[in-house]
Amino acid sequence: IMPDVDGGRVAEELKADAELRKIPVIFLTAIVSRDEVQTHAGSIGGQLFIAKPVSMEEMLASIERQIRQPSDSGAAVNGAARAS
Repeated sequence: IMPDVDGGRVAEELKADAELRKIPVIFLTAIVSRDEVQTHAGSIGGQLFIAKPVSMEEMLASIERQIRQPSDSGAAVNGAARAS
């Protein structure tokens, strides 16, 4: 949990910047439950979400998945989603 801004806002700012928009974003969160992540197929607001606790294998698989998928520079970030 970040004190002044949530993860959704940070991702939104990255995607709005032409030089930074292709940076892959993965949220590792304790606020969104594993069930919520699964309900949304691991993506909320166009961003990859992983719920804590997470294994090293799951984290590495998520990173590989994010790197391999084409960058969608126009993906909207769900302002209601929060990440820590």
